[in-house]
Amino acid sequence: MQRLKGNPKTGSKREAVIDPSLEKTLLSLHAAMNLGSFWKAIQQLLAAAMPNRVIGLMLQPNPILPMIARWTLPMADGFFTAEPLKNYIAAQQRPRFVRISDLFSNRSSLMKSAFYRRYMAPQKCAYGVCLFFWKRQRLICVIAIMRT
Repeated sequence: MQRLKGNPKTGSKREAVIDPSLEKTLLSLHAAMNLGSFWKAIQQLLAAAMPNRVIGLMLQPNPILPMIARWTLPMADGFFTAEPLKNYIAAQQRPRFVRISDLFSNRSSLMKSAFYRRYMAPQKCAYGVCLFFWKRQRLICVIAIMRT
């Protein structure tokens, strides 16, 4: 099931394109049929792929339905709609990701911000990134990953 790199005609060494440690978690994510299995698969994939302390998920598949938010650790309400993240999403043309530090002019302004004090400091996190998933012009999912 893995694609292989290399040229079979020249006898060059073949290696997997997907790290074997990620293959099982990617298959679990692909097979997810409900929110619980999707959330579990995201946590497992990110734990295998990169160091993290806190993972957050926001889903809003329909603008009429309420937003669904899940966190690996307790988190204050409002992260996904907080300033300056909210303004960044509104101002950009469908961004795919943003480092949280890029939302501020410098590291000092991040550390002094209400956003940092409310959402990052209680989790002992210094760095973060948000991944954005869009359906046409509508944001349907955000995954936040923060680490120490």
